[in-house]
Amino acid sequence: MSTRIQSIFFSLLILVLWAASCRTDAPGKLPASYAEPIFSSDPAKSLTSNSYKTWKPFFYTRNGQVEFIDSCETDDRFTFYSNGDLKYTWGTQHCYLNEPDSEMSNWGFGSNPAFIHLGTANFSVYELFDERFVITWKEISGNDTIERSKHFVPVL
Repeated sequence: MSTRIQSIFFSLLILVLWAASCRTDAPGKLPASYAEPIFSSDPAKSLTSNSYKTWKPFFYTRNGQVEFIDSCETDDRFTFYSNGDLKYTWGTQHCYLNEPDSEMSNWGFGSNPAFIHLGTANFSVYELFDERFVITWKEISGNDTIERSKHFVPVL
C-alpha cells in the first residue's frame, strides 16, 4: 500500500474514532446524574434575584427519562422570596378537585443539599443557576423506587 493511501486510511480511521467519541445519549434520555448537587456561586441570588423570582415547570424526568409536564401544570408558578417564603400558584388549569389558587410554604438551604418544602413534601434542590433549577425526589411503588426530577426555568 502506498504511503498516500496509508495516510488517507489512517486519517479516516482517526476521524471515525473521533466521531464515535462524540456520541450523545439517545433523545429523551438524560445523561447519568451528577455525583452531587451543583449550584451557582450565589444560589440564593439565582433562586430569588435578591428579592423574589418566579419559576415555571419545564419538564420532568422519571429514572432519567424525560417526561412532558401535564397540561394542567403548564401555568403553575413557584415564586421564591429571599426571606425563605415560597408561594406556589396553581394557575387556572387545576389537576385535582379542590386545589387552592395558591399555597404559601418555605424553602431553605440545609447542610447538603438545599431543600424546598411544599405541603407535607420535601424536595432536594439538585441544580440551581440563574436560568434553571432542578428538584429531585424518590417515589416508592411496591418494591420499586423511582427517581424523579422536575426542571424549572424562570418566568420572564
